[in-house]
Amino acid sequence: MVRDGYFYGFGFIAAAVLVWLVTGSWIWAVVPFLLACFFLWFFRDPQRPVPIEAGVVVSPADGKITEVARIQTPDGERIRLSIFLSVFDVHVNRSPIAGTVRDVRYQKGKHLNALDPESAQNEQNVVTVQGDEFEVIFSQIAGILARRIVFRFKPGDFVERGQRVGLIKFGSRTGVILPAEAEIRAVARQCILDWFGVTLAGAREELSRIIAAEALAEGGDGTATLVGLGKKAPPLLAALVNGTTSHALDYDDVTWGLIGHPSVSLVPSTFALGELLGASGRDVLHAYVVGFEVMAKLGRTTQPRHSHDGGWHATGTIGAFGATAACCKLLGLDAGKTGHALGTVYSMTSGNVSNFGTMCKPLHAGLAARNAVEAALWAKAGFTSVPHPFDGPRGFHEVYSRGLPADMTPLEELGRAYELVVRGVVIKPYPCGVALHPAIDAVHMLKREAPIDADAIEGIEAGVTKYTYDKLCYLVPDTGLEAKFSMPYTIARAVLDDSISFDTFTDALVRDERARNLTKRVRMYTHDGIERGWKMGSRPVHVSIKFRDGSVRERQVDISKGNPEVPMTDAELGIKFRDCARACLDPAATSVAIEGLKNVETFDKVSALTGCLRGRAALA
Repeated sequence: MVRDGYFYGFGFIAAAVLVWLVTGSWIWAVVPFLLACFFLWFFRDPQRPVPIEAGVVVSPADGKITEVARIQTPDGERIRLSIFLSVFDVHVNRSPIAGTVRDVRYQKGKHLNALDPESAQNEQNVVTVQGDEFEVIFSQIAGILARRIVFRFKPGDFVERGQRVGLIKFGSRTGVILPAEAEIRAVARQCILDWFGVTLAGAREELSRIIAAEALAEGGDGTATLVGLGKKAPPLLAALVNGTTSHALDYDDVTWGLIGHPSVSLVPSTFALGELLGASGRDVLHAYVVGFEVMAKLGRTTQPRHSHDGGWHATGTIGAFGATAACCKLLGLDAGKTGHALGTVYSMTSGNVSNFGTMCKPLHAGLAARNAVEAALWAKAGFTSVPHPFDGPRGFHEVYSRGLPADMTPLEELGRAYELVVRGVVIKPYPCGVALHPAIDAVHMLKREAPIDADAIEGIEAGVTKYTYDKLCYLVPDTGLEAKFSMPYTIARAVLDDSISFDTFTDALVRDERARNLTKRVRMYTHDGIERGWKMGSRPVHVSIKFRDGSVRERQVDISKGNPEVPMTDAELGIKFRDCARACLDPAATSVAIEGLKNVETFDKVSALTGCLRGRAALA
C-alpha cells in the first residue's frame, strides 16, 4: 500500500472504533469502517512486471486510454496519449522510461471532469524525463475529485522505467507525449523480428538450397551470416541469399506505399553490411528506417501504375533504391556519394511480374539486397554514375514507367511524415500473396457464422480490383509456388481447411483431388464497385458462395488481418516466429533469438545477434 493511504485507512478505522465506544452500537461504526476499507483498497500498490525490451515505453498509470493523437510541436511531430483513471484503478504513477528528470513544472488550474476536453486546463504536474534515445513528457492531471497530485522526484534525479514516481488522489487522468520516433523504432523492430522469422522458415526451401550452395561454391566463408543455413558468406552473397530466402514463402511484410515487400531487401543488405563494418544494432535499425522511408516514398511517386501497367515488381525495382539508401546511411556517405550509389543501382535494378509464382520472384528481393550493398561500397570507393537518377531525361520514371504519370511530391515529406507509421506495415498471417488475405478472412468469417459443406457448393465468385486480377494469374495451380498466387485455390483451401499454413502451399496439397475440384468451381472477376473505390492500400475482396439448394452466402473484407488497422497481436507474432523458426532453431535458441531481436538496439555489434540466428547447418 502507498504510504499516503495510512492516514486515510487507519484514520477511519480509529474513527470507527471511537464511534463504537461512544455510541455503544456497532451499527454507527459501519460507515467509517467501510470508508477505511475503501481507502486501504484505493491506495493499494501491487507489483507490476516491467518490460525489459529496448525502446519500450510503459504506461504511467492504470486506466483507460481515451485519446491517441498526433500533434505538432516546436520540436516536430509527437504522439499524445490520454489515460483516464476511475476511482477503481490503481492510482500509483510510474515513470514511462528510464532517464533523468529534466523538468518538473506545476501548473495551477481548474478542476473540471477529466473526460472534458477542456480538462487540459486543470491543475497538473508536467514532468519531462530524458532517456538515452528520446525524451518523454508525462502529466498528472487533477479532476473533480482529484484535488492532490504528488510527484516525488526533482530535476536531476534518475528514475528507472516503471519506477513509482507519484500518485493522484482520487481519479482524474494522466497524459503522455512521445516523440514520433518511438513509434517508428517500435514498428521497425517488429519488421526486423518478422523478417528473421520468415527467413528461417524459407531456409529449408529448395530455391534457398540452390542459391546458397552456389554462393558458397563461388565465395566460400565470409563475415556475414546465412540465416538458418548454418554458414557464413561474403556480404554481397549473404545479402543475395538472405534476401531470396526471406521472400521464398511470400510470408514477409508489405507496405502499401511501395505496394511491395520492404524488409526483404532492407534487412539482408543492412545486416550483411553491418556485420562487415562491425556496426551496432542501433546503427542498423536507423539505416533500416532511412531505407524504408526512401523506398516507400519512391513507391508513392509511381505506384500502382509502375507495376500495374509497367509490369515491374516494385520489390526489386524500387526496393533496390531504398536498400541502397540504407547502406549509404550505414556507411556514412555524403550526399554526393549517396547520389552516385543510387545512380549505380539504377543500372542494376530489375524484376518483373511475369515471374510471380516461380523461384525468380524471391530472387528479385535477393538481387535488390545484393546490388544495394555493392553500389554503396563502390560509391564509397569512388565509383561514379549519373548523380541524380530521378531527375532529367532518361531518369528512372521515364525509363521504367514510360508514358505513365509520376508525382514526385511524396519525396518532399522525407523526414517529416514517416511511412512506417502513417501507412504502416502489413505483417502477414498467411504465407501467400497479400492480395489473397482478404478472401481467406472472408471465408473464415462465413465459416464462423455457420459451417460450410464443400460438396454442397455449386460455385464461388471472388470480386477483386483489376490490379489483383492481373497479378493472380494461376487459376488451377500445379505447384505450391503457383498456388501462392491463385485466388481459386486459396479460397478452396480456406473452405476445406480451418487454417492456412505452410502445408497449404505444398505441391502435394495443391494436387489433392478434392481441392482441385473445388478450385475449378471458383471464379475471380473484376468487381466494378471495388475497382471504383480502390485507390491504394489493402486489396478488398468480395466472396460470394452459391450452394446447390439456391442459397447464397457472401462477405466482403476491405482490410485483412495483419494490416495496421487490424494488426496481429504480440502473442500472434510470437507464435508466427516460433512456427517459422522450428526447422532451424531449437525452442531455447528460438527464445534467445526473439529476446535479442526485440532488443536489437542494445547490441554493440549486430554480429553478436546474428550468431544465434545462423541455425543448424543445412548445407554440406
